[in-house]
Amino acid sequence: MKQIIPAILTDDISVLKERIKAVEGVAEWVQIDIMDNTFVPYKTVSVLDLVTIKTTLKLEIHLMVSDPIKYLDDCHEAKAQRVIFHREAVLSPKHVLEAMDDYFFDTGVALNPESSAGDLVEHHASFEMLLLLGVTPGKSGQKFILGTIDKIKEVRSLFPHTEISVDGGVDETNIKAITDAGADSVSIGSGLYRASDVHKQYKKLVSLVKKTKKA
Repeated sequence: MKQIIPAILTDDISVLKERIKAVEGVAEWVQIDIMDNTFVPYKTVSVLDLVTIKTTLKLEIHLMVSDPIKYLDDCHEAKAQRVIFHREAVLSPKHVLEAMDDYFFDTGVALNPESSAGDLVEHHASFEMLLLLGVTPGKSGQKFILGTIDKIKEVRSLFPHTEISVDGGVDETNIKAITDAGADSVSIGSGLYRASDVHKQYKKLVSLVKKTKKA
């Protein structure tokens, strides 16, 4: 079944806790964006801020940072079950993937809208997820880049057995087109949390995803 992952981008630990609590009972996963004010011009809560948070949700950490390897120990301490780094943040993904192989969490690679997945094909056995950004990284609430739909189809053909996820600009107007194109999961921030009733909005998004065309 297609999966909806609430995404949280904040520099306020109290907001982080509130938003995690808001989706407990409906979601299985939550994605926390970590920014270092270097890879993108914004700084969020730190990975270590997550260590003290108690939740029933599975934790996915999206590292929008310039040196992902130095965050891996903290991700392990935070009990992350999936950690995603950006292809654009490193000269070659190989050494990062090798470093991540020492940990028990699943590995994901994120691609900015302008980036190609071509040079990741040779490393396909080293990661479980490809995260395609539908917006320029660094800010919540941006408009979805329509060309992402074709990119999903292209990446799906290159990686038939890898989980494909889409993050950024996802809302109720485009979620079905995204999953119809081949995405297995979507991360949703403002398209979920701006609703007055987050549980109701989550269930509405789930109902739209259930109408996804069979491949």
